[in-house]
Amino acid sequence: MKIPRSPIFFFGATLVAFSAALMVFIGLVLLSQRSVQSSTEWVDHTLEVQQRLGKLETDLVAAEAGQVAVLLTGDQSHLTSYYRATTDIGLTLRSLSFLVADNPVQSQRIVQLKALFREKIREMDGTVQTVRIGDQGGALAAARRNAAQASTTAPIQEVLEAAARTEAMLHQERGAKLQRSAARRDTVALGMILTLALLMVGLFVAVKRARSYERLIKVCAWSKTVEHEGEWISYDEYLRRRFNVSVSHGISPEAMEKLEEQD
Repeated sequence: MKIPRSPIFFFGATLVAFSAALMVFIGLVLLSQRSVQSSTEWVDHTLEVQQRLGKLETDLVAAEAGQVAVLLTGDQSHLTSYYRATTDIGLTLRSLSFLVADNPVQSQRIVQLKALFREKIREMDGTVQTVRIGDQGGALAAARRNAAQASTTAPIQEVLEAAARTEAMLHQERGAKLQRSAARRDTVALGMILTLALLMVGLFVAVKRARSYERLIKVCAWSKTVEHEGEWISYDEYLRRRFNVSVSHGISPEAMEKLEEQD
């Protein structure tokens, strides 16, 4: 006769199996969340670099506008916006040096931009200083000479555009990586939820089965019968109904010896 396994075995096996699966899913969720966080930081980093590159172009336009206003009007109040713009250009270039330190190509472009802006600001400062000493005509003549020569603005714009294209490509790549990381995290989280649901179902089934096994059995010693669902039945019939077990009868060696001795 095959004896069913103990209900404690089923309960313990269910708990251990699902607990192990749950721990695995928790670990995967933590790793996925870390990947999402890292990808998000890189996307934010790229956006910050793009914003600083855009500010460089804006400040260059503001500096040139301030210079032109001073040259045309002689009003030195326009120097406030000019000096603010040139100061911001220096600060932005320094911050960009730190932001792109991990990218050799972009780092080299920032070095180029520093040299180009230095030349551009030196050129504009020359005309502005001429206005400040009262020689507006000389300042206009210097501005015309500079305009006739090779422009220092065009190389700056070329390098800025190249740097912006690189950051746009990086933003696209890092954005796609962030989406993949988020999708993996969501998939793992869904798996963890399903595992929890299965764990609860498994525990419910195990507890229910344990309760059915641990139910008190009433046995009649005189008739050698068992009460089952309001009916008194034999041991063999009880085993068949309760556990779906078929019973065959035999005699043990010890009992056989006793019978032989009695004979």
